[in-house]
Amino acid sequence: MSNTAKLQLGFSPLTKTIQLAKMRNDGEGRRIRVGNDRGRDVTDEAAQLVWQLVMAEGGEIGWALPDGSRMVLKAEKQEIK
Repeated sequence: MSNTAKLQLGFSPLTKTIQLAKMRNDGEGRRIRVGNDRGRDVTDEAAQLVWQLVMAEGGEIGWALPDGSRMVLKAEKQEIK
C-alpha cells in the first residue's frame, strides 16, 4: 500500500460532509489531509452520484458485512406536495 499524497474523497463525521482534498493513507484505514489545502466540499455532488448509481441498479444496492449482517441502501424519487 502506498502512502503518497493524492486527491481523495474523505468523510468528516463532525461536519457530515464529503471533502475532496489532497490526503494520504495512514496505514490503519484512515485518511489524513496533507498541507494547507482545505479541500472542497463535494457532498451534494457525491450524494447525486450515489443516488444515480442506486437507481441504475433498480433502486437498491446492498453488501454483506463481516459480522454476517447485510447493509442495504435504497433510493426512491418522491413528489413534493
